[in-house]
Amino acid sequence: MSHAETTHQTPPGSPSARATGLPRRALAAALTMVAAAALAVAAAFGVVALLEATPDQPNTPLITYENAGQER
Repeated sequence: MSHAETTHQTPPGSPSARATGLPRRALAAALTMVAAAALAVAAAFGVVALLEATPDQPNTPLITYENAGQER
C-alpha cells in the first residue's frame, strides 16, 4: 500500500448509518433543551414559593408624631 492509500481511509460504517445519527443527535438536543427549560421554570416557581413563604415583617414605627413631642 502506498502512503496515499493508508491516509485517506473512509470512516467505518455505511453512509446510511451516519445519516441515522443526525436525527438522533437532533432529538437528543431537543430533549436537552426541553429539560433545561422545564428545570428553569421549576426553579423560578420554587424561588417565588420561597419568597411568598417568608413571613411579613411587622410595620411598627419606632417614633410616631403623637409621642415625639412628649419625650422632651
